[in-house]
Amino acid sequence: MIELAASASEELQARPVVLIPPWERGQRNGQYDSYEQVLLDCDPSHAEFPLITLIPAACLDSQRGESFREQLFTRWHPTVIAYVKGGIEGVHRQFETAILVLRRPEDAAGPVRLFETPRRPTMESSDVIEDFRRLLRMKGGSRDFGYVLQSAPDSGAGLGFRRNDPRIAARRKQLADFGQATRLDEVFEIRPLGINQTMAKAHQVDRNFEGATRILTGRDIQRGGRIAFGDEASLWSSVESEARLRAGDIVMRALHIPTVRPGLVWARVTKEDLPVASSHTVLVLRPREMVEPVVEDFILRFLSSRQATELIDFRTAGLYLNRNDVGALQVPIPDESMRTALESVQYARDRAGEWQSEASELLDSIFDEDTAAVSKNRVLRASRTVRWRIDAAEAINDFGHQIRTRFPHPVAYRWRVAEALLSTGPNADGYRAVLEAAEVLLAYTANVALALAHAAGITAGSIDGIRKKLTAGQGPGMGDWVAVLNEITGKGFTALDERFGIPEIREFFAHSDVRDAQRWLSARRNDEAHHRRVDSIDLPQVCERAVQELLILMRAAEFIADLPLLLIVSTQWDSLASKGTASYRQLTGDHTVVRQQTMKVTDSVIEKGSLYIRDSDHRLHLMRPHLIGRECPTCRDLSIFHIDKINGGIAVLKSLEHGHTVEDADLLESLALVGFVA
Repeated sequence: MIELAASASEELQARPVVLIPPWERGQRNGQYDSYEQVLLDCDPSHAEFPLITLIPAACLDSQRGESFREQLFTRWHPTVIAYVKGGIEGVHRQFETAILVLRRPEDAAGPVRLFETPRRPTMESSDVIEDFRRLLRMKGGSRDFGYVLQSAPDSGAGLGFRRNDPRIAARRKQLADFGQATRLDEVFEIRPLGINQTMAKAHQVDRNFEGATRILTGRDIQRGGRIAFGDEASLWSSVESEARLRAGDIVMRALHIPTVRPGLVWARVTKEDLPVASSHTVLVLRPREMVEPVVEDFILRFLSSRQATELIDFRTAGLYLNRNDVGALQVPIPDESMRTALESVQYARDRAGEWQSEASELLDSIFDEDTAAVSKNRVLRASRTVRWRIDAAEAINDFGHQIRTRFPHPVAYRWRVAEALLSTGPNADGYRAVLEAAEVLLAYTANVALALAHAAGITAGSIDGIRKKLTAGQGPGMGDWVAVLNEITGKGFTALDERFGIPEIREFFAHSDVRDAQRWLSARRNDEAHHRRVDSIDLPQVCERAVQELLILMRAAEFIADLPLLLIVSTQWDSLASKGTASYRQLTGDHTVVRQQTMKVTDSVIEKGSLYIRDSDHRLHLMRPHLIGRECPTCRDLSIFHIDKINGGIAVLKSLEHGHTVEDADLLESLALVGFVA
């Protein structure tokens, strides 16, 4: 071995050397494998050319190879690391080798190119080779099968391809967008590997033997989260009680083959499965006490996904998942808004299952009564509830129904008016109602955005145009609201996402189809304002087009349905306990006659009589003076007002629902504080 290293070192002074050392394990002093020792014995001090070597990939990423890597990369700088799976006759196709290109550190300090051949043979070899050639010419960035690092990774952490892939690192970081990300072993205790099957067979007993415990193997864990029923091939053994699993434990196959279906395969142990213990081919995850069921379910679904197997760090060379690798896997933790959404979906799934069972039981019991008349009456009564459920479910699929029942009152009311007027066919009043509904949607959303921006300490430049109009005795129009919504898509308003967790409001105008719909509706609204009416012959087509364009805006604004508008009726605050309650009316849907509700609050400055929106984290955001709720003096209905103009030093407000106006002499100071007036 010493002679081989010495010969290679000498040749490196004159030419590149391809060195394939023998792969015997632990042949020298028990510390390094023979191929590792040969590389460590190569002397780089006089090497004028690169050393190219082929070694097992495991030593570049395993804990066992940490000392070898530290020694090797102190002496040599890797310029290329190419990982190749299979391709060696007589060696398992999953065995991975690494091709290293090494140079003296003083000659090659700088970028390191890492490459990995495709895991599945779906690419032409010529395409893979061309991708590798292009990677060699790159100074940064990534290709389909490789990437460039500006410096060598830390040898202690390992040089695995996926471990250091910046694309995978970015995806790990994005997991926090669900709320936060943490290690799997922060959520589950990763138990030591179970009983060796050979040992279990030595203590094998009949399943009816007192104390017999079934030993779970990887094949017993099936996709879909269940454990296979025991059969003749199942192994039963005598096991100490502390080695047995508990109901609620998660068992996972330790054998993972990347080329098979994606995702880790796991199942939950139930009471019906007991008594069971795990074999050495099974990992056991025991939920920690503080884990909520909805969070546990979310993480387990992530483990079943392709992302989990793509993001996990493998420190072992074989096909078995390492306990430490699994524990270090970054997993997403849902925030409160995500948990609420997940719980809603789970509830809907469970309720739908219950209703299906009820319907099946009803059908199965049709002939259980003694007489046909009694049976008929019972079925008719019971079917009424079933029909009502179906009617309600089908109504939800009607987007118009969603707008009428789920959107904030001003938007829902305007939609209902337009829908009612057009129900008899295309007509001028219905057409104008559609255009007015579009303007109200934009006005409402823009005022919410301005209120949030002010709360975040961000000044919108578009408010200057509104202030100039108000100073001149005019009022803001559709174009002013559009200017606000266009402006908040910019980078200067990204703080809204971080502070309020409502990115959709900034993304409202980010899509071209939404902007196109807005421009068409704005142009038609402008035509109507200047008495350029639609010809009666063209009215049917124009009405249909107007509704379709409005629906594009409404669909893009679905997020406002998750930001309910609340009118605070009264508040109570306990100063000693620093908590209180607020009574409110939720102004959702197309009418304002709604029941009064009560919620707990942790803010002593919640204003009685003011409007707030409530975000998905149940935080309240003040809308005054951008939006004001009060009884309209004209129609006597509760209405939502926004600033329309300044008349003789008095603020004039306009109702979003009806266009009625009301004067408010006390509002100027608040308007000045948010920039509407100088």
